[in-house]
Amino acid sequence: MGKRNWLAGAVAIAVLAGGAGPCLAAGAAAQATEVDKVLVSPAQAGRWMKAESPRFTVYSDGDERLLRDYVVKLERFDTLLRHLHNMPLDGVPPRKLSIFLIRDRAQFEVVWPGMPSGVAGFYTSSVGDIFAMATRSRDDNTVVQHEYVHHFMLQYFPYGYPAWLVEGYAEYFGSAEVERDTITIGRNTGRGGNLEDIAWVPIRAVLSKRPFELKGSDPAMFYAEAWLMTHYFMSDPARYQQLTAYMKAVGSGDDPVKAMEAASGLSAEALQAKLRDYMRVKIQVVTHTLKGLPAPPIEVTPLSKASDDLLLADFSLRRLGLANDGEGDEDEDSEGTLEARAEARSQRAKWRAAFLADIRARAARHPGDRLAELVLARAELALGDPEKGRVLIETFTQARPDDAEGLELAGLARLAAGDRNEDHQAALYKEAGQLLGQAYKLDPTRYQTLYGYARSRSLDPKYPTPNVMAVLEEAQGLAPQVSAITLDTARAMIRRDRQDEAAALLQPVANSPHGGADAARARAMLKALSEGSGSGPKGEGDK
Repeated sequence: MGKRNWLAGAVAIAVLAGGAGPCLAAGAAAQATEVDKVLVSPAQAGRWMKAESPRFTVYSDGDERLLRDYVVKLERFDTLLRHLHNMPLDGVPPRKLSIFLIRDRAQFEVVWPGMPSGVAGFYTSSVGDIFAMATRSRDDNTVVQHEYVHHFMLQYFPYGYPAWLVEGYAEYFGSAEVERDTITIGRNTGRGGNLEDIAWVPIRAVLSKRPFELKGSDPAMFYAEAWLMTHYFMSDPARYQQLTAYMKAVGSGDDPVKAMEAASGLSAEALQAKLRDYMRVKIQVVTHTLKGLPAPPIEVTPLSKASDDLLLADFSLRRLGLANDGEGDEDEDSEGTLEARAEARSQRAKWRAAFLADIRARAARHPGDRLAELVLARAELALGDPEKGRVLIETFTQARPDDAEGLELAGLARLAAGDRNEDHQAALYKEAGQLLGQAYKLDPTRYQTLYGYARSRSLDPKYPTPNVMAVLEEAQGLAPQVSAITLDTARAMIRRDRQDEAAALLQPVANSPHGGADAARARAMLKALSEGSGSGPKGEGDK
């Protein structure tokens, strides 16, 4: 894997200047007509359907036409992002993004209990999986579009962007209005209303802080002002050049306020005044015309009845991971007294016990079903009796020796067992590596398999060997959104005296607005690198 040009992200952001916007010509995207295939008989089919397109896998238990329309809009949106970032329009990602369209908050609670009431969707990237979830809507895709911009930029243009630009960029493009033949960028009614009705946060705070560091209505204003500031700099070629210079300076470690004042030639207070003036004039809106683009191929597959009971539970377990002990949701963003946090841990423990009991009951309704067997094994490994989970997944792989995900889970179970039992860790890690190697031969595209295999070799005194280093880099390239993999890849690079490359990998994690504990670890590692004192705190694959 070659060395990346890490500054590419800083210069690839497109300027949207004037006019009605470009036309995306027919033939630019090599896409066919829609395809319908039914792989589950009507008698076996449940409520959930899976729609596959070139770049997305979208699940829904609602109307099929709404599902198809949603996927078409997502494909159109991705095509526009590719156009604006000078990428091939017919390109496809290393791995598709999974998205769930759900009907109500009860389904949110299955996957992420305790989600705040005002949340309409979320995106999560973990060692277990990367996916997004949003409530179904015929007209409004902005929640998923916002999160997809984050996903897109981390996949193709990782860089140490300042927090306000990470969110402002996602607000700017994520609020795009995608229609059949046009996509309009520039309007954002919600953020515009915030700017008119709520007191502004001083721009110095927006430039230098992350949303969770603010209180009251200030986080909402952070997003609104970040959107407006992104709009301001991207609407004029001269200002865009200032933004490019600013990004390079911040990416090199300069103070974000001083860097902005130097790049723009304005004090922070003068810049805020400019932004207010910009808001008062007619903010530029650009419409891009989609002419002659063929409909993306979409294959809709009804899923089995077991999916009705266990599909959301499966992805909830993937988000938790096998090593989760109930503390994974606590990080530097957590607030409250020690007593409040202890109560929160107690509530999580109660949820875990109830969730496990529910999965056991639901899986029992579907004997012999692949999904039910995998979910039950994963639940026992993560929440219940790990030994019982090991037996379940071994039974599964014996019956299905060509199932890559089953072999992967069996390997990951060995890793987790090794982490719990240091006396037998070396043997368990060796068994894990063998299972994960088999899984890789069946499906070489899963970052989970690659990362697990690299971890299984981490006890080697020569770690990382060139082969393991290549595996880690492949995993990180498939899933740059997963900060734990990025951190361990950076640690491995440091061990091989590749400090500059490690620092470039760490910058996006360190600057992430919602990076939590991993962002703190990345900042500590960067500080240690700058001082020449090592790689900083250990992570999941650095035992």
